[in-house]
Amino acid sequence: MTFMPFPEVQPMTLATIPVQILATSGEIDRYIEDCLHSLTRQTGLGETFRLVPIIATHQPVDVAWMQALIERFQGEHFHPQHMTIDRYCGYGEKQNLIWNVVTRSIPRDERVFIALNPDTIVHRDCVLSLWQMYLANKDDACVVEARQFPHENPYRHFNPETYEISWCSGACALYADALFEIGGGFDEHIFLYCEDVDISWQAWQY
Repeated sequence: MTFMPFPEVQPMTLATIPVQILATSGEIDRYIEDCLHSLTRQTGLGETFRLVPIIATHQPVDVAWMQALIERFQGEHFHPQHMTIDRYCGYGEKQNLIWNVVTRSIPRDERVFIALNPDTIVHRDCVLSLWQMYLANKDDACVVEARQFPHENPYRHFNPETYEISWCSGACALYADALFEIGGGFDEHIFLYCEDVDISWQAWQY
C-alpha cells in the first residue's frame, strides 16, 4: 500500500477537511476530473476550509497520468493525494484503510472527513453546508449527509424540523472521526452495500 505524503499543514484559522474518494480504474477515467473540479469550486474554499481529497485506487492506474492529475489540481487550499490499496477487500474495509493510513494522520482541529463517490458532481455549497450543519449539531450528530438531486437514491424521509433521518447514504457524507476511533469505522464483514446503513445505526449509539 502506497500513498503520496500530504503537505504539512501550517497553523491557520482554516479548517482542514479530508475527502476520501474510492475509485475503480473505470471511474478514474470517466468521472474523477469532473468530481475534483466540482470540489475546487466550493463556496468557502480558502476562506473557511481547505480540502485534502484522497483518491484511493485498488486497480492498476497509469502512474504518470495520476501524478499529472494531482499536480494539475494542486492549489493553495486544495491538496489532492493518491493512495494505492493493494488488497482485495470490500468497500467498507477500503474506506477504513484510507482513514487509518492517511486521513487520521492529517492535522485537524475538528476531526471530521467526507466520503464521496467519484461519480458525484458536488453542488458548490455542499461542503460548506455539511461543515456548518456539523458544527451546529456536533454534540448530537456523527454523520451529516448531503442531499441528492434531482432524486434521492434511495428515497428516505427527512424530519423537516430536526433534519434527522434513520440512516445516511454514503454517496456524499461527512463523518466524525470518533465513529472510527471508537467504533472501528465501517463493518468490514459487509462487502458492498448497506455499510452506510450500518455505520449510521452505529452513530445513533454515540
